Amino acid sequence: MRKGCLLVSLLCSAVVTSAAPVGSIKGYVRDASGGAVTGSSVAVSDELTKVSRKTIADGNGFYQFLDLAPGLYSVSGEAAGFRKGIVRSVSVLLNQVVALDLTLAIGTVNEVVEVVGGVNTLIEPDKVSTGVNFDPTLTARLPLINRRFSDLALLTPGATFAASGTQGSIGFAAAGSRAQSTNWMIDGVNALDPQVNAPTNNFRISDAIQEMSVITSAPSAEFGRLSGAQVNVVTKSGSDQFHGGAFWFNRNDTLQAADFFTNKFGGTKNGLLSKECN
Repeated sequence: MRKGCLLVSLLCSAVVTSAAPVGSIKGYVRDASGGAVTGSSVAVSDELTKVSRKTIADGNGFYQFLDLAPGLYSVSGEAAGFRKGIVRSVSVLLNQVVALDLTLAIGTVNEVVEVVGGVNTLIEPDKVSTGVNFDPTLTARLPLINRRFSDLALLTPGATFAASGTQGSIGFAAAGSRAQSTNWMIDGVNALDPQVNAPTNNFRISDAIQEMSVITSAPSAEFGRLSGAQVNVVTKSGSDQFHGGAFWFNRNDTLQAADFFTNKFGGTKNGLLSKECN
């Protein structure tokens, strides 16, 4: 019985830790001369949910935060004899490793040096995979004729429509692979129809999508199952404020063939996270 419980626990752990829809932040804490500030306290806080985490920099001043949900973060560092440094609006995208070094100035901890303006990582030297991240701005503003978020994947360099006759109505091929070799995940959960190796449904939930990542080649170790492109989708989460939206997509039907989806309208509304959750 104990062996059976252990096996179940290991399998559950593997499911939770593999291909999770997360990103990470890492870097070094240094002083003005470039020397490492060892033992400094580093904190990261989600600017929407206010959830925070802390860590201690090692002997080389290195720190890292793994398994961060995609979003905007504030990163702060402090140590005895130095002013507290804060960098706000650090953008963490899906499957992204953000390199962020903190520089602390000499002073007292009560003094704060704040960097405002945002940090967006364009080059990730620690990764060899290729692909595209569709951030919240792109997913919200790019036009979708049928409101299927999966169509955004076709904007990835090297992606093409699935060959005629391929099973599955919304598949695509990338980097020379077969359309049925593309793996789809939503919030870290596999979203494939095992009979045809295609997405399980024609999801028309574009307003619920926060961002989408399409890896076309050399995915990292947490991805598996299929040898083609890896599509990872993250749905929107709550925040500490009420928010919502409304939409109306209109196509001029005077010059268009009759189509049930020519005019589309709707909206979304999201509630407030409890302060106790923080």
